[in-house]
Amino acid sequence: MKYKFLNVVKRDLIFGFKNNRNKLVSIFVLLIVLTYFNVLSIRGQAFELGLDSKNINFIDLFFYMFKGIGYSINPLPINWFLIHIYITYLVGSYCYDDLSKESSHAIVRMKNRKYIWISKIIWMSATILTFYLMLLLIIGIFSTVMLNSSLGWSKFSKVSILNIIIKDYSSWKFILFTILIYILSSMTLSIFQMLISFIVKPTYIYIVNICILVISLFCNKFIIPIQGSLILRQNLFDVTYKINPLNSTIYNLLAFIIIFEVGIYYIRKIDILTSQETN
Repeated sequence: MKYKFLNVVKRDLIFGFKNNRNKLVSIFVLLIVLTYFNVLSIRGQAFELGLDSKNINFIDLFFYMFKGIGYSINPLPINWFLIHIYITYLVGSYCYDDLSKESSHAIVRMKNRKYIWISKIIWMSATILTFYLMLLLIIGIFSTVMLNSSLGWSKFSKVSILNIIIKDYSSWKFILFTILIYILSSMTLSIFQMLISFIVKPTYIYIVNICILVISLFCNKFIIPIQGSLILRQNLFDVTYKINPLNSTIYNLLAFIIIFEVGIYYIRKIDILTSQETN
C-alpha cells in the first residue's frame, strides 16, 4: 500500500505540475507586472518624503505586497485579492478534471481511497509553496535591481511600518509570520476548494472563492480563517484588534484539519466516478 501511495503522489505531482505548466508561466509574468507597479508606487511615496530608492529595502516592498488592509476597506487591497485569486486559479479544478478522466480510474479503485485525497492535498501544498517561492523570488530580484536588498528595517520603514507596528518587532519575525499566515490561509481556502471540486462544476468553485474573499474584506468579525492574512488587521498594528498571530494560526489549522477529515469521510462514501459524470 505504501508503494502504491507513493506512486499516486508521484503521479499527482508530475501530472499536476505538467498540467499547470502554462498557468505557472502566466502567473509568473503577472506577478512580475504586479510587483513592478508596486515598486513604482512605493518609490513614489518615498520620493514625496525626500527619500530615494536606496532608502527602500526588501522588507518595504514585501510589506507593501502582503499588508492587505485594515478595518477600512478603502483603498481595496488589490495585492491581497490577486494573490489569493492566482492561487485559486492554480489549484483550479484539478480534482474534478483528474477524476473525470479514464486515466484516473485505477487510482479511484484503490483499496484505501483516502490516499487519493491525501495525494491531492500534497500536490495542492506543493503548488501553493511554489507560488509563494516565485513571489518571494520576484520581490527579491526587484529589491536588488531597483531598491535595496537588505532585509532589515529601512529609513522608509520608519515612516511606513515602524510607526504603526508594535515596538521592537524584528523585520525577520515579521517576514516569517506573514509568509506563514499567508501559506496557512491559502492552504485552508484551497483544501476547501479541493473538497467542493468533488461536488460542483469548476465555474462555481471560482464564484465561491471570490465570495469568500469579498466577505472577508467587508466582515469586521474574525469568522473566516483567510481574514488572518489581512495583515493590517493583526493586533501587531493595534492591540485592540481581535486577530493575532496565535489565533490566526490555530484557526487556520483547525479549519484545515476539519476539512481534511470531511474530505476523507466524503471520498470513502461516494462513488467518485458517478459523481463526476453527473456534474
